[in-house]
Amino acid sequence: MTYNESIKKIISEIGNYSKHSILNESLGYLSSIGIGYEERARAMPHIIYLLIKWSMLSKGHNKIKISAKEFSKIINKIFKVQNLAANLNPNGNFGLKLRVMLMQQTIPQKNYQHYLITLSRQKYWFEGKDDSPYNVSFKKITGISLSSFYSIAFYISACAIPLAKKIEYINFSNLVTQLSPKISIEEIAATIKLLSLKPGNISSYLKNFELDENPIWEYFADTPLINKPLLINEDSISFIEKDLFLRSASDFVSRTLKAGDIHFKNNFGKTMENYIDELFKNHGITHLNEADISEIYKKLGKKSKIVDFIIIGDVNIYLDSKAIEPNSLVTTSHDPDVLKRSLEASYIKAIFQGQECCHTLTQNKTLDTGENFLLVVVHQDHYISSGTTIQELIYPELSDTLIKKFGHIPIPLNNIYYITIDDLEMLIEMESQKKHSINEILKSSVIKDSKPETQCMLFSMHIEKKRRSILEQYLATNMRKQFQRRNKSN
Repeated sequence: MTYNESIKKIISEIGNYSKHSILNESLGYLSSIGIGYEERARAMPHIIYLLIKWSMLSKGHNKIKISAKEFSKIINKIFKVQNLAANLNPNGNFGLKLRVMLMQQTIPQKNYQHYLITLSRQKYWFEGKDDSPYNVSFKKITGISLSSFYSIAFYISACAIPLAKKIEYINFSNLVTQLSPKISIEEIAATIKLLSLKPGNISSYLKNFELDENPIWEYFADTPLINKPLLINEDSISFIEKDLFLRSASDFVSRTLKAGDIHFKNNFGKTMENYIDELFKNHGITHLNEADISEIYKKLGKKSKIVDFIIIGDVNIYLDSKAIEPNSLVTTSHDPDVLKRSLEASYIKAIFQGQECCHTLTQNKTLDTGENFLLVVVHQDHYISSGTTIQELIYPELSDTLIKKFGHIPIPLNNIYYITIDDLEMLIEMESQKKHSINEILKSSVIKDSKPETQCMLFSMHIEKKRRSILEQYLATNMRKQFQRRNKSN
């Protein structure tokens, strides 16, 4: 049976039961998921979100209440379709097929600290003064100031973390008491409306995301409920799932601005670049920024591609900032040609920028011609983590192209890593605490990735154990320092 035939059969079965009963069973399942990494991964909540979507869009109006046993049977059937969706056969690029499957499965394994740090960072990036372009744009789109949105988002997030396990509902009166008069009742109501759905309106909301013929990519796509993670009840709000809310709130502003502000991409790129420069300066990381590199080019009489930063040390680390995240096509496609076309303009371009900058500076002996690395810092992970994997998975002629252009490969492909802004912050934190140097971690990562038995799919996996040991301290201290600096600047 094909994927499409299997899904049609499952959807037909789903239509035998009332939407209300399937929603209730789904919410019960989601609320029962524990907080352990393995437990969350095994629970595969994206299957439940698919079930909710297919149920709410089903044509039937049956009033039969689904039993726990029948509910379990249906979600197991959806799970078993995964192999058909991933198309895990010997034909095609197996690595890219596995990537699509793992992208969806690893989302639940991120802990609440990760989302709180992301929320804090975005607040620091975007809130600013009332006339900042981000604040003006967000208020124009939503009618809510960023200051009010973040205050409400942090309050609800505090109710969603594991320490607040007993909190299932947030009473409207308690919400207003805690947040007003600093935040107007109108803005509180507007924020709740922005993030919530009434149970009876879920079907009409999901109708906007209905797809013809149930394409395979839908199985691995993010749920439309990411933008509506709360339910409005008679006198309270509740979570569809607490982890879904934390994930939604953490980058809600950037998603909203990206969708509704044509200037956001350029503004965000500069904001992220300035933020990295600030991180380096505040932690005493010796580096050159783009202006410094441009001045060197000017003295050399060179006009070459440039990177945003170079960290100077025992090795030279070229670093380019790309304020990008994978779109739905990138997250769900395993076609190497599609991915190459989608990533060429920015993600892959960074390799050529780094190689040309390194070639220019080492050729003129401006920088030491010893070992060189390139770090491409992205906003969110694309699950193609190194120059080597770019070549293996989507760009087999990459080495030949570089050799043709430069006569050699200035920065070895295995010395090129794509890292997230979270990874960079953690590398800097480890360096500043003198626990591990960035150089040591990069060299160790290259050695591990050269052997199949120790190779990591993502750069973050190289620092995960080290990350957990300092994550809570980082959240408690560094975010507070950043807010203090921002308040002083305002």
